[in-house]
Amino acid sequence: MHVRVVRVLRIPLEARANIQGFIDRISKAITTPSASISVKGDVIRVELIGPASLVNESILALRSIIDEYKPHKKPLNTRTYTSDKVEKLAGVKIPIDTLEELLKLKGYTVVRKTKRSIDTNAPLNVIEEYARKLGEVLSKIRDAKMSRAAKKSIIVASAFLDIDDPMKLIEECLAKGMMVKGDDGRIKTWYTWRGALREIIKTLKQ
Repeated sequence: MHVRVVRVLRIPLEARANIQGFIDRISKAITTPSASISVKGDVIRVELIGPASLVNESILALRSIIDEYKPHKKPLNTRTYTSDKVEKLAGVKIPIDTLEELLKLKGYTVVRKTKRSIDTNAPLNVIEEYARKLGEVLSKIRDAKMSRAAKKSIIVASAFLDIDDPMKLIEECLAKGMMVKGDDGRIKTWYTWRGALREIIKTLKQ
């Protein structure tokens, strides 16, 4: 039996240029069965209601988005890489947040500069290697019927764990209940993509 919990987050508006765009992003990240978002004064109030696991998962997702919008100081000895630059290195268009997450898993410092760029202390040859690896995995599952979250988690997990056949990883995730195939035949995750990624890595390393 799932215990229903209620959590409230209060997010300062600060100097957000596109408040509606920000609210749209956080609303899409919420996975609880019930939620409300309201703006009161200079604060966005988010109320989450549902099972503790979904509430916690939503909070993690929201905090990740909030962190993207915070003004960050550029760490020392870092370079900025844009989505266009990463696409050229990979030879294919890849979501820049997949490269961001892979670099973090490999121990590099990464700061989201904007929605389409990151600052990192990883050297150029590492950026090029990881971008190409992610691009190769994406090419292998491009036609798979999957949600965007499921694809992202498989792309990064395959690259991080050096898995040559990501389709076999998808089958294993389904067999172990880490992913599910919907009535429409589309493969989905139970969590946000970063949550699914953590679950895959934890399970396969056991």
